[in-house]
Amino acid sequence: MGYFVHKENREIRASEVLPVHCFYDGFTESHFDEKGNNLPSKHEPCSVYGLGSFQTIDEDISEALGIASASAD
Repeated sequence: MGYFVHKENREIRASEVLPVHCFYDGFTESHFDEKGNNLPSKHEPCSVYGLGSFQTIDEDISEALGIASASAD
C-alpha cells in the first residue's frame, strides 16, 4: 500500500540484543519471552505480545505526536 519503505537487511549486533525479551499478554495478564515461555516478572523494556496492524501503528504514531488517529473517527 506504500505506507512503509524497506531500508535495509542486516545482521543483529550483539549490543542490540536484550538480556531478557519481555512481552505482555493483556488477555492472560502474563509476561513472556521471545519463545513464549512465561516470565516470573516484567522486564523493561516490555512490549505487547501479539500482532499489530496499520491501525495500531496509526494509533501509536498519533499518540506520540499528540494528534487524533484516523481510527478515532
